Amino acid sequence: MVSQKWVEKLRAKLSLKIEPVDENCMCAAVGIMLTGDDNNIETLMIKRLVRHDDPWSGQIAFPGGRFKIGDGNLLSTMIREVYEELGINLAGQGEIIGSLDVVSPGNMPDLKVTPYVIVLKKKPIIIPSHEEVEEAFWVRLNELRPGESEVITALGPRIVSGFFYKDYFIWGMTNRILKDLLALL
Repeated sequence: MVSQKWVEKLRAKLSLKIEPVDENCMCAAVGIMLTGDDNNIETLMIKRLVRHDDPWSGQIAFPGGRFKIGDGNLLSTMIREVYEELGINLAGQGEIIGSLDVVSPGNMPDLKVTPYVIVLKKKPIIIPSHEEVEEAFWVRLNELRPGESEVITALGPRIVSGFFYKDYFIWGMTNRILKDLLALL
């Protein structure tokens, strides 16, 4: 049997709150899909497609997006967005065990983003949306390396802190979500 003490640790620290959302809210949700054993926890991340109408164009992120009126709640938003972006139907794939603290992107502080934590039974088949996702890949949490890098923002180039993973640099709101997750593990 594969040891997953990390799952019990997360269950003990997180709770799942499902509340209706005001249809005028500036809110979104992302899915932190996790799998693996105690020595090798992995999370699924995406590289956003480069698009002129996307303020997070080309960045590394968790799959997710903005609330739509038909969603009813942010958990439904996350489930819909994971399916739209990656073709993953979360029903029966694992367990949604809770949410992390709400965060906001630095370039849009009024947008409130809820990160939901999902423990998967196994790695699902991924069918990335060619309209939103350039690439989807698994990140081994124990291989993340903190550091700084120059990034291009709407205000010009800046040096920011984040995590390096292979050829990727994870910064901004996604970096803050990862820090919150790692603190719980």
